[in-house]
Amino acid sequence: MNDRADDEPELTLRPPTPLRIYVAVFSAVWLGFVLAFLVGAVAAGRSSGAIVSVFMLAFGGWLGLRLFSLSVVATRQELVIRNYLTTRRIAKDHVEGFRIGSPSMGTFGRAVVALVPEDTVVSLDATARPFRWLGGERQLDSALSALRAWRAG
Repeated sequence: MNDRADDEPELTLRPPTPLRIYVAVFSAVWLGFVLAFLVGAVAAGRSSGAIVSVFMLAFGGWLGLRLFSLSVVATRQELVIRNYLTTRRIAKDHVEGFRIGSPSMGTFGRAVVALVPEDTVVSLDATARPFRWLGGERQLDSALSALRAWRAG
């Protein structure tokens, strides 16, 4: 069997495009302001301001990248879940099913969760929707159906 074909995504789920654009623009503006402050602090000789700015740049860049790269990628062999803080790889045969539950970062909204052995639940934050209206319920149902079809196939 071709290993490369096993790694080909059969299903990819991401947050809606407008949200991803917002995250990218907000992150770029945030990093731009912090960078400007860093340059000003260095020019004025304020080492404490420069140190704080470097940490804010690192954290803001990391957070923006994590938020932008939220995704669920299903291949023939595994489910790759890129959540807010972690990335998990779960073998397809270890996924017992999917249902609607809470996202990993609090109880606000709903998300698809994967059921894995030993009663463990893994939130799929890329599917999280804060509201049931405005298409949120339909998007959750669509993601849930697609993931169940992937597992059955």
